[in-house]
Amino acid sequence: MKSKTFEPPKILSAKSKYSSIADYKEEYDLSIKDSDMFWAEKAHRLDWIQQWDKISDVDFAEPRIKWFVNGKMNVSYNCLDRHIANGNGDRVAFHWEGNDSSECKTFSYKELFIVDYANQIRTSGKNIETAVIDACNIRFRPIIMTSLSTMFAMLPLVIGNFGPGAGEGSRLAVGSTILGGMIISTFFTLYVTPTMYLALAKNTKRIDSVDLELKKQLR
Repeated sequence: MKSKTFEPPKILSAKSKYSSIADYKEEYDLSIKDSDMFWAEKAHRLDWIQQWDKISDVDFAEPRIKWFVNGKMNVSYNCLDRHIANGNGDRVAFHWEGNDSSECKTFSYKELFIVDYANQIRTSGKNIETAVIDACNIRFRPIIMTSLSTMFAMLPLVIGNFGPGAGEGSRLAVGSTILGGMIISTFFTLYVTPTMYLALAKNTKRIDSVDLELKKQLR
């Protein structure tokens, strides 16, 4: 069987992290030669609540495999809040496409915050209840579909690990943690947060109320 090599367009290669196969191999070789240094450099790109004491702690005889020992981070913060804090809130977080290819939505990092987006909708003149409903409706299907796909992917780890077997405990723990976390986060995102915002912000003014008052006074 003949092997073929398909070179990417040069315009794409120029914008890629690895512009050539040689660059990729150099990075790969570094990951093998000194894996701790390699992963430490990657980990420093993220925000940590507590810095790790040791990159890896591996003993195949025991066996024991640990990464970033005693390190603590908020994964949700790194996925979303960090980008806004770094001034990238208006950049695209993800594109979503429904079953109908004409049903497409693009979400920026800022728009993924239901509370912030509801505040933006209020500046268009809509009342707080309508703003919250609109903000939730825009996100409902993408969030539900993403959550359900993740939950279903974890079910084999949960229901398929009853009984003896190598790694049974680890797989069950990972599956249960992710499944439970997705259920809780989805519930909080689509119900608890909007409800609390609606209850607490009923007596608040629009975020542009000061600007509106100033314009009124200057007329």
